[in-house]
Amino acid sequence: MKKSNVVKRQMVFSRQFSKRHIFGRLGTYGCETRVFAGRDLFGSKLNFSMIHGELRLLGGWPLFVKSHRIEAGHVCAFMFQEEEEGELSLRVHVLGTMPVPTI
Repeated sequence: MKKSNVVKRQMVFSRQFSKRHIFGRLGTYGCETRVFAGRDLFGSKLNFSMIHGELRLLGGWPLFVKSHRIEAGHVCAFMFQEEEEGELSLRVHVLGTMPVPTI
């Protein structure tokens, strides 16, 4: 995770990623979804929004980051899943750390 992904009020996924993996599911609209991390069974409700072709996680991202102790330098895998009810959920796996380059 870059520092900007941790300290900003939103998490932005690239246009290329959004178009390839998410756009077909959400279209040009957003939705509320559950985001899970680690062994969390209940998840946190966050809002997805498509802005200028980029998927953004809004409304609760800073609290999610703080609650799960996600820091700059953590390597995270984001896995989108269809739930039984047809809703989209997201599981965040924190895989470890690597040095964050300073500019």
